[in-house]
Amino acid sequence: MFSKSQKYNVRLKGRTELTYIEDKKSMTIDSELFFNPAGITIYTDSITRWNAPFDRETLTEDDRKRIIQNITNHLENNGYKVDVA
Repeated sequence: MFSKSQKYNVRLKGRTELTYIEDKKSMTIDSELFFNPAGITIYTDSITRWNAPFDRETLTEDDRKRIIQNITNHLENNGYKVDVA
C-alpha cells in the first residue's frame, strides 16, 4: 500500500526478497523474512539500481538512505522488527 504522505510502497515477495516502489520506479532488494517474532533483514548491498527502464539512473548515497528509511518505516509500522545488514 502506498503511504499517504509519501509515494512509495513495499511488497514482500516470498521469504528472500522485497520490491520497493517509488513513483514509477521499482527495485528488487534481497531480504530474509523471519517468523516468531515477525522480523526481516534487509541486505543493503543489493540496493544498487532501479529496475528497467530506469536502470541507468545513478543511485546516490542519499537515495539509498531514503530508500532504507522508507522500507524500515513501512515495515515497522506493519509490525515487523527490521534489521539492516
